Amino acid sequence: MKASKKIMLLIVLIGTLFAQTTKAQEMEEVMVNLTEILDLSDKQVVQVQTLVIQYRAKLDGILLKHEGAEEPDVAGMIGEIRGVRDGYRKDLQT
Repeated sequence: MKASKKIMLLIVLIGTLFAQTTKAQEMEEVMVNLTEILDLSDKQVVQVQTLVIQYRAKLDGILLKHEGAEEPDVAGMIGEIRGVRDGYRKDLQT
């Protein structure tokens, strides 16, 4: 696997971890580790952190939408989550 693909995979995994993290301190620790591992510049850190926060907010919105439904549309929810994930990956590459 090429180094660039490994980096992208790592960033996607970090985004998933962020999405599951609720404590600000844990998110900060993850960003510090990611910065060190990938040797990110300050500009890159801000870009990645912004994308991850947006990713998490979108996932939270999907969960709230479907938790409130009397009969949740599981297939629809999965499709929405995939769309958010794909958008996150695309945004990371730009």
